[in-house]
Amino acid sequence: YSEPSLKGVPAPAGTKPQGEPALGPSLGGCGSTQSLSKAAACEPPSRHDHTWQARLDGLRNDLAATRLDLDGGMTKQERVRFLDRIMTLEGDVHKLQQEAEQWRSRCLESERDRAAAAASEDRAQLELRDACARERHLAQQSVE
Repeated sequence: YSEPSLKGVPAPAGTKPQGEPALGPSLGGCGSTQSLSKAAACEPPSRHDHTWQARLDGLRNDLAATRLDLDGGMTKQERVRFLDRIMTLEGDVHKLQQEAEQWRSRCLESERDRAAAAASEDRAQLELRDACARERHLAQQSVE
């Protein structure tokens, strides 16, 4: 059995990286891992490429997860660095959520201000129409 090279997953020591086509012969026509449904029919890749590709992706994910489990994880220093990075990212998420909430409240406030300005503009337009109508009426009266 030869494993494909997967992005982000280091190859075990002593293995020679091969291309993804190495997965095809290892499947033997039918997939035999947990990611394939027992009811799924085994069909050549030419018939249903999207189904075959989904199966292949599932196998790659299973393989990557298994390889990570087999590698025994990380060194203590890597684990500390990884946990520090996680905490930093969680802090960043919290800050971004707060900033998003501030922008949401600013947006709502701007919408209220815009609605109030639109109502004020409508009132001013009505007053202007009334003033123009009164002016026309007075002009007609002065001509008569």
